[in-house]
Parts: sequence; C-alpha cells; structure tokens
Amino acid sequence: MTKETRDATGNWVGAPVAAQTETDLENAILTKARQLNLQNAG
Repeated sequence: MTKETRDATGNWVGAPVAAQTETDLENAILTKARQLNLQNAG
C-alpha cells in the first residue's frame, strides 16, 4: 500500500506507509462492513 504526497515541485508521488496502517485500514473496513450487514439483517 502507498499513499500520495506532494514533492517539492507540487507533483503527486507515491510514498510508503507503515505496515500497521494497512492492517488498521483493513480492520476499519471490515468492521464497518459487519455493522452494515447487521443493520440490513435486522
């Protein structure tokens, strides 16, 4: 996973992110999906 940041000239360039960030993002998405699933089931 990468994120986009601006360099000194204002161009967007890919930048690495911490491994924990990727895990946290995945967990947040899965948690929200579970919440939506429970709302739609009830």
